Amino acid sequence: MKKNISDYLVALFVIVCSVVLLAALTIALSGYRLKKPTRTLRINYEDVTGIKLHSEAQRNGQVRKTRKMPWS
Repeated sequence: MKKNISDYLVALFVIVCSVVLLAALTIALSGYRLKKPTRTLRINYEDVTGIKLHSEAQRNGQVRKTRKMPWS
């Protein structure tokens, strides 16, 4: 089967695009920034669940006290 120059160019183009996409994905996942961000948003949550230890919660219409779980 005869290989044309266009087959080699398409293969080269696919390889170059793959390398560029891999580099972009690597940079995006690593968190690297080209310049330092000028504004940052920082939020401090005391408890993301919204329920603190020994606070009241309702279950089946009855008020219950929360307790510390053995794994936390």
